[in-house]
Amino acid sequence: MIIFISIIIGGGMIGVNFMQYNSANEKYSITYQEAPDVLTIEGGDSVKLNFDLEDPEKLENLQLSIAFSEITPQTEITLQFNSYEPEALSGLSSGSSHLMSIPTENLQETNTLEMTGQFSFTRSATIKSITAKGVTGFQRISFLLINILGLIVIIGPILIKKYIQYSKQQELEDEFPNFLRDVVEGVRAGMPLPQAIQNTSNNNYGQLTPYVKDMSAKLEWGIPFEKAVLQFGKNTKSPIVQRSINTIIQTYQAGGDVGGVLEAVGNNLEEIRKLRKERRSQIYSEMVTGYIIYFVFLGVLVVLIRFLLPSLSFQGDIGPLQGSGLSPEELLTTYRSVFRFLVIIQSIFSGLVIGRLSEGELKAGAKHVGILLGVGYTVAAVFM
Repeated sequence: MIIFISIIIGGGMIGVNFMQYNSANEKYSITYQEAPDVLTIEGGDSVKLNFDLEDPEKLENLQLSIAFSEITPQTEITLQFNSYEPEALSGLSSGSSHLMSIPTENLQETNTLEMTGQFSFTRSATIKSITAKGVTGFQRISFLLINILGLIVIIGPILIKKYIQYSKQQELEDEFPNFLRDVVEGVRAGMPLPQAIQNTSNNNYGQLTPYVKDMSAKLEWGIPFEKAVLQFGKNTKSPIVQRSINTIIQTYQAGGDVGGVLEAVGNNLEEIRKLRKERRSQIYSEMVTGYIIYFVFLGVLVVLIRFLLPSLSFQGDIGPLQGSGLSPEELLTTYRSVFRFLVIIQSIFSGLVIGRLSEGELKAGAKHVGILLGVGYTVAAVFM
């Protein structure tokens, strides 16, 4: 129930955050000099649009989205925003749009967008709409922090629950040899096995204590030994404990040296615990390698989105850009969204794999998933 509530709350936080962020993005508007219903660029002429901004120095950047309703692929439109480097558009079609990103240093309180058309067949081009979007540094940081908080609310309880279960099981399995050792002492003292188990009910075995007390109570109530001990193994949900219990029951039924078998089982479990510790120390380098691979993955995505894809977009409609109907900036925006989803997916699976490698359990990867998600999403939001 708590997990369901956390998913609802976290998802609601992220959803509201996205809506508020988009609403803040679209608070700017273009003011035409003559305010025409439809903006038309005639052949060889330039059209200038006034664009007023409040506190432009607070904006990290500004994005102009220009949508065309009537234009041919042979038409070339040159965009000039203040003193920003002119941008030439070609290969446009009716219904397509172009996203123009303006750095903060080129923004002023009063701005001018100039558009010039060069035509091969038609003598005009019609622009359906122009919208402007921009965010301040505070808006972007708050958007990032709220999203991270929403993710923590969604996956935090799940990860915490899984890791607590894993930690409890590890403590339970570590205490089981101590329990067997105490039972062996009772058997060596001449007690029957059921009485030796009952004699341990007042001892403290950490996470194992409630299960020992429950088994002892069942034996006192007259429940058959095999049934009580089998239920004890099932309740612990530990494969190691269940295998040990099966061995004990078989020895008890065969009438063999129960004390000797219990001592051998306890010694084996101690060896298993020591091997686990040695495995953790030896596999530490593998865990570090997993983190390094993940950070390399993040670095590759950042290089792609910040350097490689923008340089490809300047070469025109090639490769993945060909026939997309989107401008290079719009494609970069699409890639950013895809890359961020990839970061989330990679964080989850890398964390689980690291946990499996380092401690042999997927549940152990819960803490690694939390760490990688926090780092990955922060990098994606800041650098992508």
